[in-house]
Amino acid sequence: MRFTVSALLIMALFVSAAAIAEDSPKVQVFGGYSLLHADTAGVSNASVDTLLGTSGSTANSNFSGWNAELQYNVKPWLGAVADFGGNYGKAISPASGSGLSGAPHFNSYSFLFGPVLQEPRGKLRPFVHALFGVNRLSSDATAATTFFGTAPTTSTDSAFAMALGGGVDYKVMKGISVRLGQLDYLYTRHSPGAYAGSFYGTEALTGTNNHQNNLRYSAGLVFEF
Repeated sequence: MRFTVSALLIMALFVSAAAIAEDSPKVQVFGGYSLLHADTAGVSNASVDTLLGTSGSTANSNFSGWNAELQYNVKPWLGAVADFGGNYGKAISPASGSGLSGAPHFNSYSFLFGPVLQEPRGKLRPFVHALFGVNRLSSDATAATTFFGTAPTTSTDSAFAMALGGGVDYKVMKGISVRLGQLDYLYTRHSPGAYAGSFYGTEALTGTNNHQNNLRYSAGLVFEF
C-alpha cells in the first residue's frame, strides 16, 4: 500500500513538472511604454533660475519612452534578461523671461543584463529581477550654447546603472501575455554638474549629487516562444 501511494506521488510530481515545462516558454520578448521618474540629483528650480538669471524655471523629472526585453529561460522559473530602454524630454523648462529660446533635449538610454525569477504557472505570473549595466545620457544643447555662446552643441555621459524590481504578466492566450506593470528602482552614477557644464560652459549647477535614485515604470506585451 505504501509503495503504491509513493509511486502515485512520484508519478504526479513528474506529470506536474512536465506540464509546467510544456507551459513555460524558452524565450520571451517584451516591448512597451516606459515612464522614467528621474532623480534631478540636487538640481532644483532655484539652481536653474540662478544659472539662467531669472525666476520661474523648472527642473523636469518625468520622461516618457519605451522599454524592451529579451529573456531566455534556463529553467521554467529562472531566466536571463537583456533589458533596453529609452526616455526623452527636456531637462529644464526655462522661464519666459530668461531669453533662452529652448531647452536642451534630454535622452536617457539604459543597457542592462541580469537574472530573473518568475512564477511559471497560472494566468498571473509575478517576477523579480536584478539588472546591471550602463546608462547613457545625451542632450542636444544647441539652444543653450547659442544662449551662453559656448560649444559643443551636444553633451553625453555614460555611467554605471542598476535596476532592481519586478512586475506581473497576465497570460491572455498561448504565446501572448500582457505585462500589467513593471516597476524598477533604477540607480545611476552620473555627474550632473560636469554633464551640464559641458554645454552651459559653466559649473553654475553646484551642489549636485554624483548618484541618482530613479524610478521606472513599464507596461506592454510579452510574446512567448
